Amino acid sequence: LAIISFHSLEDRMVKRRFRQLSHPELAIPEGLMLTKDQMPKAEFSDSGAISPAPEELARNPRSRSAILRVLKKLPPVPQHLEDAIDED
Repeated sequence: LAIISFHSLEDRMVKRRFRQLSHPELAIPEGLMLTKDQMPKAEFSDSGAISPAPEELARNPRSRSAILRVLKKLPPVPQHLEDAIDED
């Protein structure tokens, strides 16, 4: 999932939601009968924001505020492998 934000408040919302999705224990809504192991897993890096290149800024000065953030969905880990990891 990739999202481009053009304002710092938009970026803050995107960053906060991506952080929740990459840490399932933070994203489980109250009252929802799910464990963090049942939530989809994702990877997000706060330092992974992509800004426009100097060439793009020269062509399009209005792009200076654009920030691209990417959330990568991870494949599910089979239960027998998770159990083996937990035992270590």
